[in-house]
Amino acid sequence: AETVRHAVDYATHAVQEKQAEICKEANKSIASDPHNSAATRTQAAVRAVGDAASETYHEAMKSMSKP
Repeated sequence: AETVRHAVDYATHAVQEKQAEICKEANKSIASDPHNSAATRTQAAVRAVGDAASETYHEAMKSMSKP
């Protein structure tokens, strides 16, 4: 039962890590696009930082949950 829980936790964190990575890259792209307004670029940059933190968190949790 404990092994199953670790496997589920691992898979969950792996998916969440990948989602954060995808969002981070999308926000970085928005932030670096000169066609977007300064406000949009700033908001995207802030979101990219949050996504990077989330990615790091889920990566750490995933490694702690290895089955």
